[in-house]
Amino acid sequence: MKCFGIYEDGDFPAVVESGAQGGVSYEDTITPLMNVLSKFRDDVKTLAGTDAKSLFKLSDELRDDILPYLGIRLEDKGKTQPALWKYEDKDILIKEREAKIAEQKQKEKEKQERKELELKKKSTPGKDWFKTFETDKYSKFDEETGLPTHDAKDKPLSEAIVNKLRKQQNSQENKY
Repeated sequence: MKCFGIYEDGDFPAVVESGAQGGVSYEDTITPLMNVLSKFRDDVKTLAGTDAKSLFKLSDELRDDILPYLGIRLEDKGKTQPALWKYEDKDILIKEREAKIAEQKQKEKEKQERKELELKKKSTPGKDWFKTFETDKYSKFDEETGLPTHDAKDKPLSEAIVNKLRKQQNSQENKY
């Protein structure tokens, strides 16, 4: 957020009692926060009349992406309760934010991997199903049908198990 000029290091110096040497005025202390809130209000006015999702997104952006850099934690408590805020060490808030972003990226990656696996499953013909997805369960396969003939311990499969696997293979062929 520094690069957008929303805040800079040292924007929130400690307020010293009036009359003390080296004190900072209250106005100088809250100016960065008021600049952020003023911009937020302008953005809300711009989005007024549009869908509510964009307003919620803007509000979440203020809470998650801007206020932590000012050392402020804003916690939503639900629709009927007011949000709570408190000063905190901005380094801690920034680390929490980065961890949350990393977690979201990991979830997106896992979702993409699941999607790719589902696509691979749908695009695998029944003949290749067991060779592709269940090679750890079986050691030998029939060349013509692709059905397993021996289990992982190289023991021949019974006719009942082969019939069950044939049904599974037919089901996969239908999906393919």
